[in-house]
Amino acid sequence: MNYEIEKKYLVGSFDDTLQKLQADYGDFYIDEKIGFWWTGNINGLEYLLEVKDFKVNKKDVEILKEMGDFYLQPQDFQYVRLRVFNREKFIITFKSKSLEDKIEQNIEYEFELTIEQFKNILSFLNEKMFVFYYNIKKSWVFQKDDVKIELSKFNDITDPYLEVEISGESKEKITTRLKQYLNLFSDYALKEEIRNYVEISRKENRNQLRNARISKYSKDAIKELNIILSEITPD
Repeated sequence: MNYEIEKKYLVGSFDDTLQKLQADYGDFYIDEKIGFWWTGNINGLEYLLEVKDFKVNKKDVEILKEMGDFYLQPQDFQYVRLRVFNREKFIITFKSKSLEDKIEQNIEYEFELTIEQFKNILSFLNEKMFVFYYNIKKSWVFQKDDVKIELSKFNDITDPYLEVEISGESKEKITTRLKQYLNLFSDYALKEEIRNYVEISRKENRNQLRNARISKYSKDAIKELNIILSEITPD
């Protein structure tokens, strides 16, 4: 099992923050993550903005494990996420998250899939579950020892955000390490953010989403994903 903890900040100026990160941490690389979040505890008739509790049950996790041919002890999770990473890698993530002392605490298992496994799993999820959120995230990534720093822009959120992230097997050790490391950002123009990106996007796009049923939202999301897959792996 892997613990992932992160602290999120709203960024005042993307350009100024990027320049300061380069001065403090050197070179960066750019990642693009196209992600789709799935839940299985709804019937699809709910209004999207009303769905706040997410769950993927142990039985479905067992099936997904067999389809992906990876090792995972089946259990309930809050959600499963499919991601197309830099339009060349295909990732599945099982995740549960919580907020402790204003720091996001995640339990996650992540596995790389072949394109065939990815498409098979997509078909299964399309039959059993619904997409409750999707986005495109472009990140300028800095790595310093065991700490990853991501300055990100999103297709569905106006403002950029900064994430400081550490992962490891000991929740206590990485929490202590992160709190110590965050002191280095005291002179950055940042504002603490405790909401996750689903909540941020929901609030910002509330007017457009207020009458959306989750079944329609999910259908549109899957259509977008299939277009992306066709561009990457044309028939």
